[in-house]
Amino acid sequence: MVKLINKDYADFVNLSTNLVGMDKALNQLSVPLGQLQEVLSLRSSVSEGIRAVDERMCKQEDIRKKKICVLRLIQVI
Repeated sequence: MVKLINKDYADFVNLSTNLVGMDKALNQLSVPLGQLQEVLSLRSSVSEGIRAVDERMCKQEDIRKKKICVLRLIQVI
């Protein structure tokens, strides 16, 4: 058991040594992650706007086609 603990002890010491600067690295990532969240929110808003414009354009196209049909019917009559 002692051999096993001594064998893994070096790994634990290495792990703790590697984690010393981890809090700094995580703090440095907090600002870019916040900015990424803002960008994703903006992207979502733009996507909603594009979807609304697409819907309106489809409705206008449908109206245009119906108008052409009505004009043709008037010409026939």
